[in-house]
Amino acid sequence: MSEKRQFNMKPTEFQIKEILAQPASCINLAPGLRLTFLQQLCVGFSEFYEAIGVNKLANETNVTIAKEFDRVQHLKFQTKFLLALAKLLMKCDNFNELHFDDKWLLYKNAWMTFYKIERFYASVQLFGTSFKDCRVIYYDTTALDYSEKNIKLKDMESQNNDQWNNYWNPLRNKYVKCVLIPLKEMKLSQFELTYILAQIVWNVGDLDGLSEKANRIAEEVNSQIANELHNYYVHENHLTNYAERLTKINKMISATESVIHVKKDLGLVAEIFNLWNLEIVGSELCDIG
Repeated sequence: MSEKRQFNMKPTEFQIKEILAQPASCINLAPGLRLTFLQQLCVGFSEFYEAIGVNKLANETNVTIAKEFDRVQHLKFQTKFLLALAKLLMKCDNFNELHFDDKWLLYKNAWMTFYKIERFYASVQLFGTSFKDCRVIYYDTTALDYSEKNIKLKDMESQNNDQWNNYWNPLRNKYVKCVLIPLKEMKLSQFELTYILAQIVWNVGDLDGLSEKANRIAEEVNSQIANELHNYYVHENHLTNYAERLTKINKMISATESVIHVKKDLGLVAEIFNLWNLEIVGSELCDIG
């Protein structure tokens, strides 16, 4: 067995906490004009995409389809994503005015679900809406083909690779069926993607430890973003009957959360059986791959 390497996430967690601890500094377009949470997300989103490199993906010719999953490169990209997301949320009044402990709880609860959905969304924007195309952009300019059932993993012995794929393939299939295909069907807009981020951040029904103030703001923001989405559908898109579309979005979020939960359990199995040659240390803010 190869010697196990380590990837230290502690510096990234420290940087995120530094960002979240900064004084409130929000996005407003003019003096006296206070934007809503969703509006501030929309204004700040291009800077977020610039930070994680999505704006560089002009077309699919810029992308390499990897035959081997490189977990270190994946984690390095996640570091960029984590920092950019923290900066984006801190541009929004309702979030940045909270106590640090509330911001940290909301951030930890939201980031991975949004990360997964955003990666599939970016993939549809780049590769198109053909249901036969299951390429998914993973990090920087590298994608994996989810139609490939036996992806080789760089930091795993060959004898463990087949075992991992047996665990992973059912989850991959669920991602394709419940997230990638619906995104291709709906042709989700960037406004809807920011709505999804807002909903994930403020959906705090079972989040332990959140203050009374944060729970109250969550209720207010959830009501506000529902009204803004209604106006977007009815007045901008002339879509009066959007219930089915909204149901699909909610199902997609729930499916993503469900897969993440199972995948965390899978990560524990991988640790118990020592499948990976790479150990992530210093923080729980990471995805197993």
